[in-house]
This record gives sequence, structure tokens and C-alpha cells, in this order.
Amino acid sequence: MTVLRRADASGRPFAANGGQNMNKKNNRRAQLTRRVFRETLVELLNEKPLGKITVSEICAAAEMNRSTFYAHYTDVDAVAEELRNSFFEQLDTELRDTAPDDFTEHMKQYLHYVFLNREVILLLMREQPDLFRDRMIGVSAELSSAALKDAPSPEEDPYLRTRLRFLTGGGIYVIEQWLKDPDPLPPDRMAEQLFALSAALLST
Repeated sequence: MTVLRRADASGRPFAANGGQNMNKKNNRRAQLTRRVFRETLVELLNEKPLGKITVSEICAAAEMNRSTFYAHYTDVDAVAEELRNSFFEQLDTELRDTAPDDFTEHMKQYLHYVFLNREVILLLMREQPDLFRDRMIGVSAELSSAALKDAPSPEEDPYLRTRLRFLTGGGIYVIEQWLKDPDPLPPDRMAEQLFALSAALLST
């Protein structure tokens, strides 16, 4: 099964909450159950569009009953939403692990995580293109802003604001095509290229 993975290729952690052992057990069981449903959705998305997937199909593939599904979700779209949110929560964790003013390392960490989870990204881009691209553009904009800490605020500089919009929108397209490439550049090489392009555009 495909899971969201950290950039060091380890599995996504599922930390239990609560002070008592029973609460921790129940919480961990619930998290693992939700993880199975998310992974199952990814498998089914490889076979058919999101709109064609039913709760019954997810339950059968996950070997869970419908009452268990409805204890956690209202419908299939809710699983897709959680899958999308899980991706961005983990991405945020990955980026917090690097120094906030190190744009190059941020970009490398970003692309390593994206590359490791390319199957999920491409599926979500196919099924929920506007929602997913908007979130990706938001992350890219934050990365670009980190490289401009000494520059005027984009709100105060219309020309800079236009360049940032061009950079973030175009960058998402380049990343999407990179993920679809049957023989893609390694993430570090791709990060170097995007950094060079970004620096050239933002310095003009």
C-alpha cells in the first residue's frame, strides 16, 4: 500500500495522544484504521475516478465494515480531503526541519518529499486539481517569500508581486510535469534548477 512518506523514506509517524494507556491504544487504533482507509482510496484511485468509488468498495478492499467507515468519515470525499490534508501537514513538518532562511535546503526538502509521494500527488491533482494546486501554490509562495526576506513586501511592490505569481504558478506546472516524466531528474538537481530560475527572475 502507498503511504505518505517522510523525506528520509521512513513511514509517516502516527503518534498516540492521551495520558492513559487505554486512550493511547484507542487513539492509535483509530489512526491506523483511518490510515488503512486512506491507503485503500489511493489504490482504488489507480483504477477509477474518485466520483466512481463507493463506500462499499473502499470497505471491501480495506476489509472493514461500513459501520467502521462511518465511525470515521461521512463519505468518500471526506477520505480524499483527509488524504490531501495529511500530505500538506507532513510537508509542513518536513519544511520546519530545515532552517527557515535556507531557501536551497527548503527547496530540496520540498522536492524530496513531493517526489517520494508523487503517486498520491498526481492522483489528487487529477481528481481535485484546483484544490490541490491552490494548496501547492500556497506552499511555493511561502518558499519564495523566504528567499525575499530583505526585499520589499510584495504588497508594496506590484512588479515583485507579479513575478512571484508567475514564479509560483509556473513552478507548480514544472513540478507536475517533472513528476510525470518517466525519467525525471533527481530531486536535488531539480531543486538546483528551480532555485537558479527563481533567483534569475527575482533579481531582475
